[in-house]
Amino acid sequence: FNRIYQSAYLEIAPKNPERALAIADSLFKTSTEPKLKVKSLMLSATLYQQQQKLSKSTALAEQALSIIEGTDDYNWKVRICGFLATHYRHLQLYKKSKILCDRALQMIPLITHEETAQGARGLVNQELAYYDITLGDYTSAISHIRKSQQSFDKIVQNKEYLTGNNEQLLGLCYYHLGDYEKSLNHYNRSLRLMRQFPDNEIKGLLYNGMSSIYIEKKDLATAKLYLDSASAIMKTSKYLQLKNEILKTTQNYYLKAKDLAHFEEAREKQDSIREQITLNSTKFL
Repeated sequence: FNRIYQSAYLEIAPKNPERALAIADSLFKTSTEPKLKVKSLMLSATLYQQQQKLSKSTALAEQALSIIEGTDDYNWKVRICGFLATHYRHLQLYKKSKILCDRALQMIPLITHEETAQGARGLVNQELAYYDITLGDYTSAISHIRKSQQSFDKIVQNKEYLTGNNEQLLGLCYYHLGDYEKSLNHYNRSLRLMRQFPDNEIKGLLYNGMSSIYIEKKDLATAKLYLDSASAIMKTSKYLQLKNEILKTTQNYYLKAKDLAHFEEAREKQDSIREQITLNSTKFL
């Protein structure tokens, strides 16, 4: 189960989400243990969330929560609360998102396995960092990322992947705080950790972040190299938020390069992506 799950999530989903969804559905139907059923449902929910199919994603997460509520598996209860918190943050329902995070933090001490508890605490603090970033409070976000990493330092499973994401988030925060050298250091650390993984959302975001820094440093040649890497991931990704961020940086690059034709092309593409995101969110709300 774990081998198929990891392959579907890390290797197949970034390039062929429909096939990954079919695998997740198959895992759900053939599983008998509540934990494995929940894990399968949450894989599907994550893939639908990345495609901004919010009604399907929420329904699956709620179904998973109803299955796990009847067990003492607080690990998955916490993880699903964290997932739904992310969902509501994307929908700008910040209060509801924060309530779910607080609920998750209250349940973490009930997780008996120490490494599992540390992993859950790390993920919830990471979500709180995303919450702060959304509100533009980058100093508070850095504090939550540091707390998250303290937990991830105590785990083994998925440690490099989770740490790579934290380093990418630190790069983003320091970029917005105007400390480009510190931002670049964190992005490079993220890149070293993520090299072993197939192209994915985090790689797309870190390439995009590095491009943004070199645009600010007026090194357009280097900025273009990283932007091309981010764009290559964007072309095969179904994740609308990733596309939106990369197209925003693309516009900034072409504006600085005084290439108005390509700037206008990127602007039109981003407008289309934004419309999809807004439409999906409005439908859900």
